[in-house]
Amino acid sequence: MQAVEHATHLFNSGDRSSALSLLQRVALASPSLPEAHFYLAAIHQAGGDFLPSRAAYRRALELDPSRADAHCNLGKLHSDHGSPPELAAAAYAQALFLDPSHLQARINAGLHHHGLGEAAEAVRHYEVGLGHHPGSDELHYNLAVALAHRGSVVEAVEHYRLAIQARANNGGDHPEAWLNLAALHHRHGTLEDALWHYNRTVAAVLPPTLLGATLQAAISGLRPLAQDPALLRPVTDDPFLFEMLPMVLNNMGQALAALGRVREASVYHRNALALFEGRLADRDVGEEERRQVNDDILHTRSHLFRAAKASCDWSPFPSFPSLVSAIDAHQLSLSPPLQSAILPFDSLGLPVAPSWRARVAAVHAAGLSSFAASLPPAPLPPAPGRLKMGYICYDFNDHPTAHLAEGLFLHHNRTGKVVADAYNYGKDDGSDYRKNIVALVGGKEEEGGRFVEMSGDGHEEAASKVKAAQPHVLIDMQGFTLGGRPEITARRVAPVQVNYLIYPGTSGASFMDYVVGDKWVTPPEHQSHFVEKMALLPNCYQINVYGRHLEEAGRLAEGSPYQGFGLDERGGEAWATLRAHEDLPTSPSTFVFANFNKQDKLEPVIFHTWMNIMRRTPGSVLWLLEPSHKLKSSGIVENIRREAEFRGVSGSRIVFAKRVSKAEHLRRVSAADLFLDTFLYGAHSTATDALRGGLPVITVGGGSFARRVGISLTETLGEGMADYLLYSTAKEFEDAAALLGGGGGSEVLAKIRKGLAKTWEGKLFDTAEYTRNFERMGAAMYEIKSLCVGLGRDVCGEDLDYMQLVV
Repeated sequence: MQAVEHATHLFNSGDRSSALSLLQRVALASPSLPEAHFYLAAIHQAGGDFLPSRAAYRRALELDPSRADAHCNLGKLHSDHGSPPELAAAAYAQALFLDPSHLQARINAGLHHHGLGEAAEAVRHYEVGLGHHPGSDELHYNLAVALAHRGSVVEAVEHYRLAIQARANNGGDHPEAWLNLAALHHRHGTLEDALWHYNRTVAAVLPPTLLGATLQAAISGLRPLAQDPALLRPVTDDPFLFEMLPMVLNNMGQALAALGRVREASVYHRNALALFEGRLADRDVGEEERRQVNDDILHTRSHLFRAAKASCDWSPFPSFPSLVSAIDAHQLSLSPPLQSAILPFDSLGLPVAPSWRARVAAVHAAGLSSFAASLPPAPLPPAPGRLKMGYICYDFNDHPTAHLAEGLFLHHNRTGKVVADAYNYGKDDGSDYRKNIVALVGGKEEEGGRFVEMSGDGHEEAASKVKAAQPHVLIDMQGFTLGGRPEITARRVAPVQVNYLIYPGTSGASFMDYVVGDKWVTPPEHQSHFVEKMALLPNCYQINVYGRHLEEAGRLAEGSPYQGFGLDERGGEAWATLRAHEDLPTSPSTFVFANFNKQDKLEPVIFHTWMNIMRRTPGSVLWLLEPSHKLKSSGIVENIRREAEFRGVSGSRIVFAKRVSKAEHLRRVSAADLFLDTFLYGAHSTATDALRGGLPVITVGGGSFARRVGISLTETLGEGMADYLLYSTAKEFEDAAALLGGGGGSEVLAKIRKGLAKTWEGKLFDTAEYTRNFERMGAAMYEIKSLCVGLGRDVCGEDLDYMQLVV
């Protein structure tokens, strides 16, 4: 035993070779000594020598089967080596059978199950372990990770804090727990709290030395690290610092960008990029680490591009093709592929091919596959007397999604053919929109209604609630947008699952059956752009609801600048007063172009086209929506005016519209003369707001769902409006706008406005007819699924799965 102890001392001192040699001699001299074989196995394991390590553990267990440590280590050996997962699970189970309080076996068993996507089993192990070791920071930390993965955020936060406290009780800090706490705040929108926790993470990561103090001062003072190699090298040379610090910097950058502080965000991202590039410059970096750092660099470049685009700083656009090429080479082309640094939603508004967007979405969706095993797929409910359609969403609030969807719930109640559930996982903003949707589905679930609250539930609990409600068709209104929880639909909670309305592209997900479109936004020849099968409505896919907003507009308070101006009135004193209130020229001869999209839909090509139009219509102005309050200091206004000046148009000719209620906006929009659509990601509900407010919208076709909505709107309008409002090329679009904005276009515009007023009672705004068609679509989806199940087919073929509804 003295020789064994000496060998372990040699190993702990860093002399692995001498320790290994000594233990091999001891094992030969004393073949029945289990300790010799156990420590020999451990040293082989530390060196990555799988076969000799396994053989030595097995010999140790032959000699002493009751040794829990050996079973635990053997399980870790199998897990690290990629052996069949049941081998590691069996070893951990045996260790815990022998010693239920074995701390490391509990931790390893939990990590093993977590890695297999078995979050519930991982949580069980950690909770049992805490019964034996309530002060274990590792158990609290790993339990928090598993709970967060399940979506159980409140419980996860509690255990991260307990992990921090447990580590502090032993005189240490816990940067990983601080970082994950920050990430939870970040993900759930409490961004100021996230930033505080990120800063606390930095304090925990950096050493309490002059270097640490200098680095922290540089970061908090937004100092470019790339200009100071003396600060870069100590970080890139320290594995722990390099693992943590760039990640924190990137996360802080994203949080700042979400708060609208994009200038600060860019500095944080540049500092992270400097650290990654500094590490990559080291010749000693191995191939696997080089691959990981390249992946990190691409994500950081993407963060920088996104932050710049959000502030209308288009200087990175010339290098965008190289970013796409690098993503192809270092992420999407790998086997298995890595998730793209450009997120699926971001790709919708960027100049990339539809096939590339579909690949990005498919790889992103594949990352959710681990959730599919946590619940069995939903069975097909019995044939309904009334079809049950469930709507799952984050934005049942004062948000465009709810503005549109309210009409569906209203008319489902009127037709009596559908039972509509609302599954909510967003916060309650107290708005009338929220209250109306709750009322339209009969109240909250606990009150006997069908508004199912899931905002405080983990993913599995939320998925179980949806399954328990047994919808025949589940309508996912969120997709891969902000706040979305595809972890719920990935569990196959309904027999038919549908991508609808807010995410205008493919989800890339095998667990989504259909995408709702129409013959214009999703023409049949575009089926290859989608993983889902197309379900085509006979008119525009977008539901449009204005009754309540028009009533509100009619009740605007006396003295409101919008109160005395009708939706279809032009000229006169009220019209001039309204223009003056909006800082627009009051002369009827001054032409006002408009676009009320958020600024992230703007990009160099469309802006260049708009400036061409303005140069061809002297004296005209462009009326854009002012930045949101959080983006006021982001430089958007200055950047847009600077871009205009660069293109030969005075920045003073661009006017920014105040943010007002929807009712007030409908009153004011026809103070403009013509709405100019964007190209890559067109106006959707913003365009229908303009059309319903009496403002003509001209648009140009394109090759993707996100940019073809204008085609669908103008074609569905009827009254020959598409002949005046829809164009095939950017040049035709520019020429038409210049003609209408010039002196010779007044009669044409008057004719368009007159025709537009006739469309307000037409198909684009007929919510009742839209709902009837939508219900027929849902019924057809259910019947097709029933037919497939009756034929014994889990997945329907092309002939059954594709449909085009014609009413």
